[in-house]
Amino acid sequence: MVLLKKLFEFLKNKFLYGFFVKLVNVNFLDENASIETGTRIIGRNSSSIVIGYNFYCNCYCHIFGDVVIGNDVMIGPKTIIWSRNHKFHRGEIFNTTGHENKDIYIGNNVWIGAGCIILPGARIPDNCVVAAGSIVTKAFYDEHVVLAGNPAKEIKRI
Repeated sequence: MVLLKKLFEFLKNKFLYGFFVKLVNVNFLDENASIETGTRIIGRNSSSIVIGYNFYCNCYCHIFGDVVIGNDVMIGPKTIIWSRNHKFHRGEIFNTTGHENKDIYIGNNVWIGAGCIILPGARIPDNCVVAAGSIVTKAFYDEHVVLAGNPAKEIKRI
């Protein structure tokens, strides 16, 4: 009976609180990160992804590549942050052309809504909100704005 109880505690801690969370080559600046079920955060190498203080990531997010995330960042569910893309050239077979990488920067005090896509080379400055479902395709530099749409654009100062 004691063995079953210990096994249950192990499984509860391993799976109920961290079910299907995958972290590879991620550097957290503190231990207060909160990452929900189904999230994958995978860096290309040991210094590829740096995550600041007080980070929250909702369920089923994918973060891959070379990404810097500032302090006090919240990411909504089913968001994709991907710093790599396939190269493609006319006359070549797409799956043989390799990949290109462009860093992604997310500033401090940023809220990224549910279902957003952040593409290679994107920059989201401090104190910004990215509206749910938006696709960020480029670098932004003005702080205190709401970004929304496909492609994302500044729609409001906050």
